[in-house]
Amino acid sequence: MGRARVTQILASRGVRGVILEPLAETTDCRDLLDWEQFSAVAVTNLVRSPSLARVTPHYFQIAELALRRLTEFGYRRVAWVAHGASEESAGALSLAAHSLAQRGVGVDLVSLSLGARAGDVAALLRRSAVEALLVPDAAAADEVAGICRAAGVDRGVFALDVPSGGRWSGVVPV
Repeated sequence: MGRARVTQILASRGVRGVILEPLAETTDCRDLLDWEQFSAVAVTNLVRSPSLARVTPHYFQIAELALRRLTEFGYRRVAWVAHGASEESAGALSLAAHSLAQRGVGVDLVSLSLGARAGDVAALLRRSAVEALLVPDAAAADEVAGICRAAGVDRGVFALDVPSGGRWSGVVPV
């Protein structure tokens, strides 16, 4: 369907605003419709064009809150399991750990890669002093929790991005 037809359909239905949901990759959306006729906002940073208002996660604030909460629960050695995470999330997490350290909140942040062999990760967890595992989302939390159970280790698992109503809504011991 062309730009003019999409614009006509939306206008005839009384649609005055458009929300672009998160995208999988950077996309040029200017030919989707006549953007001048609608109020529009993107819930992603991956819209190349047109220039729209954006509502996106504040990765630094999320990371800092997560680390602060983990230290409140008594965790001091936290592993970041960046399985499927964006570089933006990982960078924000490092900055958040540094920011907290400057304010006297100590957390020893280390990176852990799941890699291809869960057995290697399980062995690493059994011999490490890591107390909590911070993961990017609920799917990674399920995978990491399974590895912990298989390894017979008791670690807190915390997901940064949790779907509403999901079972990973905070620090969950496995």
